[in-house]
Amino acid sequence: MASKSFIDLSGLTHYDEKLNEKLDAKYVSLTGSQTISGTKTFTASPAVSMPQPIALLTNSNLTKGTNPSSNTYGNIMFQDKTSTVNMVKRAGSLDFGVNTSGQTEVSMRAFDWGQETNTNGAISIYYPKSGTPYTAAPTPASSDNSTKIATTAFVKAQGYLTSHQSLSNYVTLDTAQTITGAKTFTSDISLNSRQINSASCIEFKPTSATANHGGYLDFHFNQSNADYTSRIIESASGTLSINNVTITSGKVVTATTFSGTLSGNASTATKLTTARTISAGDLEFQGSASFDGSGNANLNITQHRCIASNGNTNYYPFHRIAYIPTLTGNYQDRGITLLISRDYSGGGWGICRIILRTNNATSGGTASLNVQWLVRSSELPADSIQAGFCNAANASYVDVFYKSHGGYNSAVCRVLAHTNSRASIGRGFTLLASSNEVSNTTTEDPKTSVESYATIAAAGTTLHSQNYTSTIVASDVGVVGSATKATQDASGNVITATYATKSELPDISAIAASQIDTLFA
Repeated sequence: MASKSFIDLSGLTHYDEKLNEKLDAKYVSLTGSQTISGTKTFTASPAVSMPQPIALLTNSNLTKGTNPSSNTYGNIMFQDKTSTVNMVKRAGSLDFGVNTSGQTEVSMRAFDWGQETNTNGAISIYYPKSGTPYTAAPTPASSDNSTKIATTAFVKAQGYLTSHQSLSNYVTLDTAQTITGAKTFTSDISLNSRQINSASCIEFKPTSATANHGGYLDFHFNQSNADYTSRIIESASGTLSINNVTITSGKVVTATTFSGTLSGNASTATKLTTARTISAGDLEFQGSASFDGSGNANLNITQHRCIASNGNTNYYPFHRIAYIPTLTGNYQDRGITLLISRDYSGGGWGICRIILRTNNATSGGTASLNVQWLVRSSELPADSIQAGFCNAANASYVDVFYKSHGGYNSAVCRVLAHTNSRASIGRGFTLLASSNEVSNTTTEDPKTSVESYATIAAAGTTLHSQNYTSTIVASDVGVVGSATKATQDASGNVITATYATKSELPDISAIAASQIDTLFA
């Protein structure tokens, strides 16, 4: 077998090491760490798989740069030296450093070449010494409507409400608030299905079709917690109720009470709510009737009267029927004319006139009183009317009495005329409604008798705590031109007691002539 020849390569080892040192100094190695200086241009896009991180910049291999600021630790700058926009070459920068506020800052920005210090448009990430990192970007104008990033400053410039702002100056959606000042709405407002529209009106609509009302407006006086203190409600279709006073679309108002002045006339009325009393206030006549408008009313007119009555006894025969209170003036005239009637067969009747006159008390004059029968039947005694009279200067008063003459001797005293001064009509006397002695009285016990006295003197003591100055009994003053018979002569003498009748005289024909002269001597 033929022998082979070999090359001894052991001597190349030293050479290889030297070559590697040269290559490391001049070329980019595929392994290991190197420092690359100068600008390197790649004519094709390299398909390179790189480990993470692609580039690591640390303070150990970076010195503080001059752009964009003196506190920048370092940056990576990109530039386009071939393309031109508006004849200005573009560049970009990724800066890292600590700003003057002590925040770690990473900024990404684009700028025109030669304007490396222009930080406008930079997007920065800040990491404070304490706190949460945040991102900052340029703030667009408040009118901007582009795709630029809306910063917090941009949002606040729009007037939007942010969570940290006070709610006191804004209307919230879910809290109770008081809105002050005039607010103008240019479109309709819906309040829980209640419409406030641009026609300057408020519409109410219940939320349920079965609410049985057309909406309501409640008031709460002095912030009352009651359901309401006053309410306006459409209680039925076309019927508005204000505190239970209803008004229909036909202009019909219904209420339990109307208070205040009403003008106009009612077209119809069933009756008056409160019946009224109609009274006849005439001097000599009186009467009244109740009228409520539901029908005609009968007004029963009677003469102004006093009923003087007694029962089975007559221990208190003097019945006060009229009076004049104390008069103090000069020349006062008071009068009353009464028809006294005992309204039973044989009771008798008469017309009595009573006149009081006060004179000039200043000059010492006193009053005078006349009690006179204008006409009287014989069955009615003259003393049936008497008057207790106080005749004193500036203190005159009169009480008029009807005197009963036995049991059940009642009388009606009707007023025919009143006078309260000379040639004047008016009530000069006050007429009592009744004067009554009840049955079964005794001299010691009048029981429940009213305005009835045992004597006129007793009446004066009871009514005035003093006696009357005088008691005046009615006298007959009526005059006739002729009469078929008379009981008194012109001098007031009772004829039957003063004159003898024919039957009482002796028979003159049987008397001798000599005796006649003696008889009539």
